[in-house]
Amino acid sequence: MRKTFSNWGTPRTPGLSEVQRKATKNLLDHVERAITSFNKGNPYNLTKAQKIALVRFQDVYEESKALKASVVTAYELKFGMTEGFQLATNQKYPSMMVLKEIKGK
Repeated sequence: MRKTFSNWGTPRTPGLSEVQRKATKNLLDHVERAITSFNKGNPYNLTKAQKIALVRFQDVYEESKALKASVVTAYELKFGMTEGFQLATNQKYPSMMVLKEIKGK
């Protein structure tokens, strides 16, 4: 079982999926789909105010891309749990959670 845990007892998990590695692209695809489909059945059930907010987000994102700055941050959270679905602990850490920022490519 040693291979399934890091040196600090943190459970190892599988690598990120393609969608998770490209979280910003996935988000932008959904934003674009939601905006485009607003007047064609509105499958995302957006209100008019939400659609306006998404359009504003899309505009700000495009501006930040042109300036080579980021307005979107994605995180990967790994955590260990006990059989009773409680957050795991060890002698070094009071809770077994690791939060890592996913860097855009």
